[in-house]
Amino acid sequence: MTVLLLILFVFLKTYIVFKFTNREFFFYVFWRAVTAWWCFTTCFALFLSFGDPYFLDFKNAIYIILVSGIEFIYFAVLVVFFYMIKPVIKIDKFSSSLKIFTYVSILFNLGLIMNIYFGVQIDMSRQVFPFTLVIESMAKITPFMGIYYWKHFMARDKSAIFLNIFLFYMVTIPGGSRYQLLATLFFIIFFLIRISNVKKLTIVTILVLAYLPLESIHRSLKAVGADQGNFDRAERMTEAVNNTSISNIFNTVEVFRKRTLHNYYLMAPVYEYLEKTEPVGFLPIYSAAQSIIPSSYFIDNSKPWPGSVDGTRFSSFPYLVNGVAFDKGYNMSEFPRTLHYLWEWGYIYLMLMLPLSAFYLALLFYLSNLVKDKFYMIPMLSVFPFTYNRFFPTIVEMFQAISYIVLPTIFLFVLAGFFSFFKKNKP
Repeated sequence: MTVLLLILFVFLKTYIVFKFTNREFFFYVFWRAVTAWWCFTTCFALFLSFGDPYFLDFKNAIYIILVSGIEFIYFAVLVVFFYMIKPVIKIDKFSSSLKIFTYVSILFNLGLIMNIYFGVQIDMSRQVFPFTLVIESMAKITPFMGIYYWKHFMARDKSAIFLNIFLFYMVTIPGGSRYQLLATLFFIIFFLIRISNVKKLTIVTILVLAYLPLESIHRSLKAVGADQGNFDRAERMTEAVNNTSISNIFNTVEVFRKRTLHNYYLMAPVYEYLEKTEPVGFLPIYSAAQSIIPSSYFIDNSKPWPGSVDGTRFSSFPYLVNGVAFDKGYNMSEFPRTLHYLWEWGYIYLMLMLPLSAFYLALLFYLSNLVKDKFYMIPMLSVFPFTYNRFFPTIVEMFQAISYIVLPTIFLFVLAGFFSFFKKNKP
C-alpha cells in the first residue's frame, strides 16, 4: 500500500509539471525532461521495492507517506504560485550569446579533458574563478540547448554543437556520473529528437540494458579520473577497463534501486529525529548569507560553510541527514526540501516559504529580461542542471546560487551589453 501511494504521488507531481510547463521554451522543456526521467526511474525503483521490509514497517510507512504527502502538496502549491506570477518569457530574435556560451563550454571541457586523460595539471575551477559554477553549469546545458535551437545556427556553427556534445560525454563518461550520463541520453532521445515514441522507448531500453553490465567499468573509470598527479591517465583507464569484470546485472539493479530511493530511506529516521529536536533557527541562513562575502575578508579565511549551524560543513543539513539516516555523517546527501524547512523553523516557516520560493524563481526570469538574457540563462544555470535540478531551492541554496551563479551571470551579461553598446556607437 505504501509503495502504491508513493507511485501515485510521483505520477501526480509529474502531471503537474507537464500541465503547468507546457510551453515550448527550453527551460520548461528541461523541467519536463528531468521530471519525466525522475518519474521513470523512481517508479521503476518503487516497483522493485514491493516486499522491502523498510516500506512494510508500519512506523516507517506512516513517516514516509506523511513526508511524501507534505512534499507533494508543497510542490503543487509552489508550481501554482509560480504559474500565477507568470514571469515574462519572450524571445524576439535569436541571440548570439548561445554561440558564445557554446565556444566557452568547448574550451572549458577541453581543459577538463587534458586533465582527465593526460594528467595535465590544469585546475579549470581555479582558472575561471569566480565564474566556476556558471561555466560548469553552462558546459552541461549548452550542448542540449544547441540541439534544441539547432535551426537557428548557421552551418559553420553547427559543427561546434556536435563538438560540444562530444566533449561533454568525453568528460562525463570518465567522470563516473551515472545520473548525468543516462539522464542526458534520455533527454536527447525523448525531448530533442523527433522520432516515434516506439523508437524512443526501444532506444532507451537498449541503452539501459547495454549499460547495466558495464556499470562496474564506468565506476573504474571514475576512480582513475579522480586520481591526482601528472601521469598518463588514458593508459591507466585502459588498464582499469581490462582488469574490471562485467557487472552482475541484478546487483547493479539493486544498487540503482537503493540509490534512486535514497530520499525515501532517510525520511523516517530524519523526521523522527526532527520531532525530538528543537529547530535550529536562522543559523543556517546566516552562514549561507555570508557566502556572498569573499573568503579574504574572514580571519584566517575562516569563512563558514553555507547552511551550517556552527560554521563547519558537518553541521549543515546535507551531512546531518546522512549521519542520522545512514550513520555516515562524513558524506553529503540529497533530501526532501520540506525536511530542511522543518529543521530550520517548522511548519509555519514551511508555509512562509511557499510564496517566497515561487517569487524567487520568477524573479530570476525578470532579471534575465533586465540584462538582455534572451535564453534565460540565469534561471537555467541556477537550477544546477543534471545534478540537483533545484527549481525551487531552499533559502540556503538561494544564497549560494546568488553568490556563485546569479551575480556572476548578471555581470557577464552586463559586460556583454557594454561591449555591444560601444561597438554600435564607436566613432
